[in-house]
Amino acid sequence: MALLLIPRYTQLVFSLLRLENTGDKFSHVKQILGDFTAGQVNVLIFFTFLAHQTLVTIDAIFRTVVRLTITRRNLLEWETAAQSEMESKRKTPVDVYLDWTPAVTLLLADYSPHSGPRTFGRVANLGFVALF
Repeated sequence: MALLLIPRYTQLVFSLLRLENTGDKFSHVKQILGDFTAGQVNVLIFFTFLAHQTLVTIDAIFRTVVRLTITRRNLLEWETAAQSEMESKRKTPVDVYLDWTPAVTLLLADYSPHSGPRTFGRVANLGFVALF
């Protein structure tokens, strides 16, 4: 605990020693005491949550040891994204959409009410771009 409080108190002492060189002493003392109070609150919050953090860490260690030695269940099995995609043969709706976009674009160009050579060329270019 002293290791966490020593920097706060040394900062307070050195700030008060430098106080004689400043012109506005009241605002400087107010700033020094504000910084000291904030440091004390930080140490208090650290110690408040230290017990909880310790319990969470001990629980994680205990669960890991039990899983590794007794149950052998819920262990992590690493799998890369490439392995996951190779095992998945089913196409997602996005894959189906991307596969059908060029054909639908060309069909719409063929049956559009203002179809002409210029319209077909524009829509065919969109279909060609959608292929890639």
